[in-house]
Amino acid sequence: MSARSHRPSLDRRFAAQLLTLVLAYLVTGHLGLKLSHFHETATLIWAPTGLSLAALLLYGYRLWPGIFAGALLVNVGVGLSPVVSLLIAAGNTLEAVLGTWLLHRFGHFQPQLSRQRDVVVLVVYGGLLCTLVSAAVGVATVSQAGGLGTASPGDVFLIWWLGDFGGAIIVAPILLVARYGTPHWKNLLTSVEFWSAIVGLIAVCTLAFGGLTLGPWSLLAAFMPFPFLIWAGSRLGSRGAILCSGVTALLATLGTSLGHGPFLTADAQISQLLLLAYMTTVAASAMALASATHQRNHAERQRQLEAERNLRLEQSMNQAQRLKGLGTLAGGIAHDFNNILTVIRANAELLSEDLSESDDAQQSLCSIEEAADRAADLCSRLMAYAGQSPPAKQVVSLVDVAQETLSMLAPSLSKKVTLRTVLSGAAPSVDGDMTLVRQVLMNLVLNGAEAIGEDEGTVEVHVGTARLSAQDLATAITAPKVNPGTFACIEVVDSGTGVDTKTAQRMFDPFYTTKPGGRGLGLAAVLGIVRSHGGALSVHGEPGRGTTIRLSLPALEDVPQAMAPSPPGVRSAAPMARDGERVILLADDEPELLRAAAKILVRGGHRVLTAGDGAQAVDAFREHSGAVKLALLDMTMPSMSGVEAMVAIRALDPAVPVLLMSGFSANDTEEIATGDGFLAKPFSSHDLLALVDQALALKLGFDESSVVGSPEPAQ
Repeated sequence: MSARSHRPSLDRRFAAQLLTLVLAYLVTGHLGLKLSHFHETATLIWAPTGLSLAALLLYGYRLWPGIFAGALLVNVGVGLSPVVSLLIAAGNTLEAVLGTWLLHRFGHFQPQLSRQRDVVVLVVYGGLLCTLVSAAVGVATVSQAGGLGTASPGDVFLIWWLGDFGGAIIVAPILLVARYGTPHWKNLLTSVEFWSAIVGLIAVCTLAFGGLTLGPWSLLAAFMPFPFLIWAGSRLGSRGAILCSGVTALLATLGTSLGHGPFLTADAQISQLLLLAYMTTVAASAMALASATHQRNHAERQRQLEAERNLRLEQSMNQAQRLKGLGTLAGGIAHDFNNILTVIRANAELLSEDLSESDDAQQSLCSIEEAADRAADLCSRLMAYAGQSPPAKQVVSLVDVAQETLSMLAPSLSKKVTLRTVLSGAAPSVDGDMTLVRQVLMNLVLNGAEAIGEDEGTVEVHVGTARLSAQDLATAITAPKVNPGTFACIEVVDSGTGVDTKTAQRMFDPFYTTKPGGRGLGLAAVLGIVRSHGGALSVHGEPGRGTTIRLSLPALEDVPQAMAPSPPGVRSAAPMARDGERVILLADDEPELLRAAAKILVRGGHRVLTAGDGAQAVDAFREHSGAVKLALLDMTMPSMSGVEAMVAIRALDPAVPVLLMSGFSANDTEEIATGDGFLAKPFSSHDLLALVDQALALKLGFDESSVVGSPEPAQ
């Protein structure tokens, strides 16, 4: 639709606003003139001043013609000449425009009146200052036209000015909060407190200004509304307080104009001044108290929100520290257990080679090896939880992963579970390990399907991108040093039983499970994989309303055409001949593992020198540097680590291949890359011999003549 098609409706709206303003000015102007006891042009309270100021504050300067037209019609209606009416109307219009400009330019005014500064600037700029213009122009014009009669110009100016001032701070606030104030109109008008305050004010104002003879107590009765105004200001918000003050001002004005109340004196001017002072005090006090209460409540809410944010941050930090501690513990357990599994598997293989294939013990040995493999798989999950299983990085499309994983899982799930994929925006890609990302999604989907149980339900997988702020990351479980930015996200939403806060905080802990017979490692592995990818996890759910688990990984902005995984290791090479003359330096701080690995190497045709730590390995290499052709070092040893020993050995002979091995996964790719190969525990005899042969072949360039002529190692 074009801009021109909107113009008629905008023009009609503007015309309606102008007409409404003119009519409202006429009505309030004629009502105000009925209160003019001192001079026909100077009234007790000039409501059109507040009406004009509020109109420009709410709808803009463009409504000034409505103010001018309304003021002109009112002045012509009281019998003033057209010229005088035009000048007074110009003064009234200038008064509203100047007041609005002052409030915006210097007061930074907000019409909600929720700040004390807004109340102050309204009284000063909108009440005291700008009303001087209208009073000055009006009195000067009427005086020049000879319309003051016997009245003093100074007295007329004072009444005129104070009348406009009263309209500005009594009428304008009512109109402003009618649109922007608090609380909501429905809540206010259905509030028992509000109507109780109104009834109380009517009662005490009737007592004070209703014509009852109270003697010396009459002046005290005028202050009886103040407890109700304090109540309204502290409990009923800006709308309630200003409406209550308006009711008080209206009843006081009506009573005084009818000849009742404590402010009635023999001098009409003094009576008007006393009443005006009373009304302005009532209005300003109610507004100030309401704004102060609002600011106090706002500050209290901010403190509560800040306390809640600090509590969430503290809980997140505590959880991160707890998970880090559990990860370190899990990684340490897995490392030691991998050493034990290496010993078990190596000895089982050695024993299997010593027995004939028909021996009955072969089946038992095969069972031992299979059990060792299953235990190694558990260790790998613990490593994943600990974040010590580095991903083989490549460009991974989360959409492709989601589609492949769901198509693979669909046949194995209950027929009552419906799988859905929801794509939002461009297909996001990440730099990660496709196998590990697939494992994460598989675990999350299976977890959601199990939460549905035997009931009918859905598991939705949402794939898209999102920009996460520091606040978003503060409430999530993240890897260390995750920065705000654009993330590729997978959300798994299930309609299952949901989770409570306690379960959501512990569901990624290792060995924690709510399922009978569960091991509690699936989601723990998910957390470790996410941390190894530098991502974040968040959980949202309520009991009986399902659960949403959100996986966020750093998104790739510029995706290269090809990015193949490059895990650390050695290049492939043809197996080389073994003649028993190759001397291998083997170092590990586990004696049983050291003996088992040495036996494998000896049976593989090598001679072996063993060392119990890094320092012993360096000493052995220094002593037999001419004979040692390859070093195989455990990375975590006392006294001197495998990497440190590797540096020392290369300083003695840079040409010697150095292989590293560890019960941890390849958790430090930079350190492992400095070696000539990496062997993860537990390993098989085939893995060990193949890695050693490949490293020797690559270093020696397949020079078989050098094999035959190797010197005899020292024993």
